Amino acid sequence: MQDIRGKDFEATLTTINPDGIRIQPCYTEEDTVSGLEGYRNAFHPNPEIPGIPPRIWANVGTFEVEDEKVSNREILHALMNGIDGIFLKIDGPIDWATLLKDVGIQYIKVYLETEGSVLELWESFKSWIQAAGIKPAELHGGIIWDGFVQALQYPLEKEDIYVNAASLLASVKAYPDFRPLAIRFSHYHQAGATAVQELAYGFASFIELVDGLEKHGISPADLFSNCFVCIEAGGDFFGEIAKIKSARVIFHQLATLYGVSMEPAMVEIFVGTSNWTKSTWDVNTNLLRNTSEAMAAIFGGCNALAVGTHDFSKADFSTRMARNISNILKEESFLDKVVDPAAGSYYLEALIREILGKVKSKLIDIEKIGGWWQAFESGQMQNEIRAARGKSMVAVLEGKSPKIGSNKFAPNESRPNVELPQEQVWQLLPWRETLLFEHQNQNPA
Repeated sequence: MQDIRGKDFEATLTTINPDGIRIQPCYTEEDTVSGLEGYRNAFHPNPEIPGIPPRIWANVGTFEVEDEKVSNREILHALMNGIDGIFLKIDGPIDWATLLKDVGIQYIKVYLETEGSVLELWESFKSWIQAAGIKPAELHGGIIWDGFVQALQYPLEKEDIYVNAASLLASVKAYPDFRPLAIRFSHYHQAGATAVQELAYGFASFIELVDGLEKHGISPADLFSNCFVCIEAGGDFFGEIAKIKSARVIFHQLATLYGVSMEPAMVEIFVGTSNWTKSTWDVNTNLLRNTSEAMAAIFGGCNALAVGTHDFSKADFSTRMARNISNILKEESFLDKVVDPAAGSYYLEALIREILGKVKSKLIDIEKIGGWWQAFESGQMQNEIRAARGKSMVAVLEGKSPKIGSNKFAPNESRPNVELPQEQVWQLLPWRETLLFEHQNQNPA
């Protein structure tokens, strides 16, 4: 109290984050949380191969497939230079034999995403796998598909989500290490949601999926074992570590509530760096953001890490920098030598406790109004997340939230023109935190 010279302690030394959680200047053992001990050092099963480092995650390269031959060259080059996983974004029919020529997918993780028919995508991929003689146990990865998130972008009926999910689960059943369904928390993050909103609405949709698929003969055990977490690490370093760790805790606790037996280490978490945090003005600052976010992802317990390019391009230099962030954190910062460096942290476990409490309370509120779909149809979810987004964007616009390379130390060179997403009232589309500022300060036409 002497150091702050009589000023109010709460006003001077504490801060309140966007979810209303008060962050104290220091934490002690009294702030630790009982019940989280089982989630420490539980990011993945212990390695079976002797001599390899204890902490494992896949360095995933992202490829937007337009030309199979070009993408094949890009994939092979990236695999020769440090990645051990591929994330393929596909729109339309694909010649898999050309795209994956000379790619040993038995030894890497493969993630698929499409804005088209997910069933057609999987069936064509499955046909190629069978023709190539790849055994079901040799396929690792998953499909980043969340029907509820698709309903936030395109008109989609709830029953269609259940039918597609049930069909995927039936078709992928023979592939034990390939998960066909994801909970795409990342979409809520990209739309501007807070951490609690992101987790609450993501898990609310998953609860609705579990309940809906039971009517289609899909047991909770089948769903939990075939679903994974897809989430993004944002700019609040410690907050994002706590968010990702909380996702593992809630997923595991939901499994327990549904009578599903699984270890916390069996929860699969795919983490991408955030598009929401990036600036288009001084793109080099995004390298720092990507590095911080990748560290948060690793400390939070990612099993696969996809670092985006800092300048939104597919240029050789940009993709090299993206894949090398994960490599440097592993090979030079030695983040693979300790499984869970944040385990037992007074601050982080206190923050996780707060997040868990707020997410639980929010889930109860969502269930009271009828669940995720009712929150979607009534517009409550969209309005709530838009309000959080607007608050963040206005803070950047007014300079209250400093963003290096945008509203602080902006470059003098020509600034790219940007357009605001044309979002209908029922939609939630991806934005960026600096987008409104950039739009209002771009070069005159």
